[in-house]
Amino acid sequence: MLPVMNNDKINLKKIKLRKEAKKKLENLTYKEKVEKDTLINERIYCFVKNMEPENIGVYYPIKNEVSVLGLTARILKENYSVFYPRFIQKHECNSGYQMSKVTDLNQLKPGLFNIPEPPQSSLTVKSSEIDLWLIPGLAFSPDGIRLGRGGGYYDRLLAGTGGIKAGILYECQLMPDIPFESHDICMNILVMENKTLMIC
Repeated sequence: MLPVMNNDKINLKKIKLRKEAKKKLENLTYKEKVEKDTLINERIYCFVKNMEPENIGVYYPIKNEVSVLGLTARILKENYSVFYPRFIQKHECNSGYQMSKVTDLNQLKPGLFNIPEPPQSSLTVKSSEIDLWLIPGLAFSPDGIRLGRGGGYYDRLLAGTGGIKAGILYECQLMPDIPFESHDICMNILVMENKTLMIC
């Protein structure tokens, strides 16, 4: 069972780890990033071919996240069903993301925080219908704990879902002792440039 820390200690620890992770990502050169992205995309592709998921949840990379755009274009050409998070605002106190289908990357348009997402007319599915999730983050622990940017969007999106949750990261983002909270969603696998960790 994963240890749960005091809330104040958790917040301070996460602030420190986020700063460390951002610094590591900023230190990657463009050439290093492109090379690592290519290796990671190939690892994900091999996993997809072995698993043959019906519905795949992907993400649009921002702020030094691993780019999976090449992988996404590739699996779209092979007619896999691909879904991106699309922001929805039900009312002032109730907002979040739903998974919406794309058949071409050109369908993506700037949404919340200027992050490209599918149009409102796109087919949507319940999060529980996604078989494979590709999930970014600032850092991950070897036992699958994810450190996001602090908004909690992915934790809410993934709550109560099945499907394989694959954390997508550079090896420099692998950090021990990331604090765990009861609402945190753990990854099943971690995919990096030189290795894939199977967790559960």
